[in-house]
Amino acid sequence: MTRKNLVIVGDFNTDVSNANSTATSNPMGKKLLATLYSHRCKNVISNPTRVTQSTKSTIDLAIVNNPASKVSNSGVLDLSIADHKTIFVTYKMKTKSPGVSIKRVRNYRGLDEKSLQEDLHDVPWWVTSLFDDIDDVTHAWELLFKDVLDTHIPTRIAKIRKESLPWVTGEIRKEMNKRYKLLRKCDGTRNTSAFWEEYKRTRNKVTKMLREAESIFWLNQFKKAKNAKDFWNTVTEVMNLHQKHKQIGPMQHSSSSELITSKTGKAELINDFFVNIGKNLADKHHHREHKAQTTDLSDFYNRVTPTISDLSTCKLRLASDLNKLKDGAY
Repeated sequence: MTRKNLVIVGDFNTDVSNANSTATSNPMGKKLLATLYSHRCKNVISNPTRVTQSTKSTIDLAIVNNPASKVSNSGVLDLSIADHKTIFVTYKMKTKSPGVSIKRVRNYRGLDEKSLQEDLHDVPWWVTSLFDDIDDVTHAWELLFKDVLDTHIPTRIAKIRKESLPWVTGEIRKEMNKRYKLLRKCDGTRNTSAFWEEYKRTRNKVTKMLREAESIFWLNQFKKAKNAKDFWNTVTEVMNLHQKHKQIGPMQHSSSSELITSKTGKAELINDFFVNIGKNLADKHHHREHKAQTTDLSDFYNRVTPTISDLSTCKLRLASDLNKLKDGAY
């Protein structure tokens, strides 16, 4: 199995409740578990899913290929609406972390507007009139203005998120900023122990708020799903299964050694390979195994579905070969 996250659920009509024991009363269950093991898969439902007055069986299964790293909980729910109990699997979902970019922004904290206005008034703007070219005038004006701004409104480094999480509200961001400020005040000494305790309380509060906000957001997204397609699109978005398609590089034609780079040419080359793979294998097999035969069987091998006449001819030839083998002709 090459899928990263494989989940198969349903009624398999094969009891696996005692398949791990040494008893031989459940051969189909043993065979099913052996097949799953050979494909590196595992059933995570261990409790009986169908209970009658005389029997208990585990036939409703949930099969996954990475239970240790992805499945956090699984079990059976008795909803009393059918003779089969409901099974569930809790999957660990990894939230996509949006990237951040570093940008220099103006820091307006501590700005003295009156002092800024006075300095702007004292700037020798007349210097810009000494230039004839409009580009030189603009450049000189920007230098004078930027010099005043850098003095009163210095720049600082800020992290800008490329894609903000939709469930992070202003209230949560306020608590996150508070958490960051408290952490900045801690230096690991006893003098800042009070800040450290307050930081831990704020950190736990932020974690709880983020989890609750994300749960409410995805619950509302699932409620908006009007059909199966919308539902599974939401599941794909939750589990972050969007994958980028890798570009196929140049391909070389086997017969002409031509290097193919266009998408149409590569598609035709791949299509031609799979269309003729059966015929090419049949020709190789016929050439290797039947060099001594004079009868041309290429048409028989090239067809995907043989006719009744072909089957009859093959049957007669096989019977003749068996009789020769019995008589010692070979």
